[in-house]
Amino acid sequence: MKNAINYNLFGITICSEIQLPSVMRGSIGADAYIRYGKVPSQLKQAKIVYPNIQMNETQFLYDLGKSGRFLVQNGQEIIVEATEEINGIQLGLFLLESVVLGALLQQRGYLLLHACAITDGNSAIVFLGKSSSGKSTTAAAFLERGYKLLTDDICAIKFDENSMAYVYPSFPQQRLQLDTLRYLHKRTDYKQYPQTEKYLVPVDSVFHTKAVSLEEIYILETSEQPQLTITGLSKLERIPYFYQHLAFPQFVTYKNEEYLRQFASLAGKISTHKISRALQNQMLDDLLEIVILRHKAVNLLSK
Repeated sequence: MKNAINYNLFGITICSEIQLPSVMRGSIGADAYIRYGKVPSQLKQAKIVYPNIQMNETQFLYDLGKSGRFLVQNGQEIIVEATEEINGIQLGLFLLESVVLGALLQQRGYLLLHACAITDGNSAIVFLGKSSSGKSTTAAAFLERGYKLLTDDICAIKFDENSMAYVYPSFPQQRLQLDTLRYLHKRTDYKQYPQTEKYLVPVDSVFHTKAVSLEEIYILETSEQPQLTITGLSKLERIPYFYQHLAFPQFVTYKNEEYLRQFASLAGKISTHKISRALQNQMLDDLLEIVILRHKAVNLLSK
């Protein structure tokens, strides 16, 4: 492959002809490849067809019309046929957060949630939530308390032979609002993420590079009430929340039975709570105190 670079992303070494911004360099050898090439306009024997997506058992086709096409095969390869409208760094940014990379991970057996994850080095805490629910702000505040980041937006989970869930690291960067940077007394001259009001904040020094077991899940919801509330969810109540926070719901129709097994495993083994609070700095401090105390208690009880 021409001018290819090895990257380490979600526990996979990816050899890519396309630059992947902020992703850590990988070791020699590769588990998967990203390369330029010709991509068909249709898949043979496609079982799932959306306006710009086609899928079968081993392939995923994403058609962006004038911007190009992307083919993902067997969890081992992404072929990119891009136009001048999307190239270079912009193309790398697109791949990192698009359904294209999601398809590669999904084909390799990962469960992908719209969530951030942090760790104390021993186990992971995952925060699910809709956009603007404060996931990244919460994670950033935990980093100030000595925790490390695993992922900021897409949480990749994989299960071992004993159905134990592990969270895999993405890349050392967060996207934070200006008011969050000011509240945490951080610099405010970071590069702005395209077409958003968020800033790209590197977190290399507080990034955890190895997979860790998943210990707790919190679902963040906003509220108009002045007090913070935390509610434990029963095993049956947890599964609908997991569905709501799938990172790429396009795969549900095709992989629903697999998702059910994965969600049932999470619901049966992972402590899950819902936190409702107003998006205020004082509420954030209260949230941190509660979660840190609970995490310490869980770790002590598990010993």
